[in-house]
Amino acid sequence: MKVIRKFDKRGVSSHFEMIAAFVLFFTFVVFLLLFIKPYQTGTLQGSVVAGLHDSFREQAETNLSKFFLKADNSDLEGCFYIKLPGELFGFVFTETLVRAVDSGVEKRSELEDSASDAKLNIDADNTFYYVMISPDFTNEDLSGCHELIEYELGSIDEKKVVSYSELVEMKENYDSDYKGLKEDMDFPDAYDFAIVSDLITMEGVVPEEGEIVADDYIEEVLLDDGTLKNYRFTLKVW
Repeated sequence: MKVIRKFDKRGVSSHFEMIAAFVLFFTFVVFLLLFIKPYQTGTLQGSVVAGLHDSFREQAETNLSKFFLKADNSDLEGCFYIKLPGELFGFVFTETLVRAVDSGVEKRSELEDSASDAKLNIDADNTFYYVMISPDFTNEDLSGCHELIEYELGSIDEKKVVSYSELVEMKENYDSDYKGLKEDMDFPDAYDFAIVSDLITMEGVVPEEGEIVADDYIEEVLLDDGTLKNYRFTLKVW
């Protein structure tokens, strides 16, 4: 007795359709990569802008500590100093800028760092002060100050802000050594960038054709006189 086996034509047809669908999908992907080039669209440039912002912050930011100080030196002559406990501060002690609260006038000051704490020297006879600590400031040369034992520190505010002096240096590098700046910022060589604001502008020749992707960022900038001010920075990539 002969056994006749029948093939399921529907199964063969389904298998063929799967192969055909895969070939069509693969052909479509190749077409995108070779002709449309989705990896060069604004989506990728947008991610490059975000990366540019991170690199910009790393290049331009500085540490800033600020606090209110009550230290009555009215009964004594000459400069005085107080001890700042190191455990209260997250940032390292660097340079300082001190202003009298009542007049806003800057007072001569110097910050002497040590292993555990620091000496803050102030040449003034006021009672209330705003104190700022940052590498952007320049210390005075004070010596022979007497110690003030009784004083009060307000809340210590520590944060990273954009430094105007770092921006100036960054612009100089942009104008004189653009390629080197891109390497320092780990910026992709296939793209170019510009940074524009009311405060400072880093911008070369922007192409008239092609896609330019731009995003705005608000940054708090520490100016040379210790003023903190918000500026809008437009970051462009093409």
